[in-house]
Amino acid sequence: MGLGFNSYDNSANFGSFGKLKGVMHFPYRGGIRSGPTLHELMHNWGNFFLDTGLYSHWNYTGFNSITSSGSKGQLGGYDSNTFRVDDGSMANGGRFSADSFGNFANGGNGLPYNDVELYLMGMIDKANVGNLHIATNPVYHANPADPSRHYFTADKIEEKTFSQLMSDLSLPERVPSSATSQKSFRVLTVLADSVVPTQAEIDDMHTAITSFAYDGYDTSSSYNFYEATQGIGSLKVDEIDLTEK
Repeated sequence: MGLGFNSYDNSANFGSFGKLKGVMHFPYRGGIRSGPTLHELMHNWGNFFLDTGLYSHWNYTGFNSITSSGSKGQLGGYDSNTFRVDDGSMANGGRFSADSFGNFANGGNGLPYNDVELYLMGMIDKANVGNLHIATNPVYHANPADPSRHYFTADKIEEKTFSQLMSDLSLPERVPSSATSQKSFRVLTVLADSVVPTQAEIDDMHTAITSFAYDGYDTSSSYNFYEATQGIGSLKVDEIDLTEK
């Protein structure tokens, strides 16, 4: 509870004694290690509490990080540290910009979860979430002369603490809290193909799965689940034979 939508139970439709949280389908094998694995996993928890005009994504929301994670989100949004008023004012509207960002994603597994995402996942407490920039009626405006920036107009932009935002939205605190929420998740990967895969293809899948679920920091440019959650979350992808029912 506290994620912005009513609780529900559809487990009777899917079996698994209510343990199945979701299913992801990737039409290509590289999606496991390079993304959008982190992005799609995040959809288990967000974004439901904030109406951004882009369903289930952050759109033109800016984030300040007070943890060691990033500021841009897996579900989109920009780094508030790069935000700029180009014309007008935040209170009365105008033209604004921030370093390049995506409205619904920010580059596969190339960045970690931000503070708000970690809170929604139950990984960190509300006190560890930074301020947000909330835009009203944002509209994209291309600027070919400066492709490194994302330009847009908005009727106004409000900077709020996360507590203020939760109060404005009459949003209760997350239940369970980060102190008792689930941190470890079991994942089953199924390879569906029209032909029997080669041993090399099976080996590649094995490497992708185990590296994404590795409980530690590695040298890859892509974040695994452990890294993306600041070492708080973990995935279990083996010992399937020991958990059969």
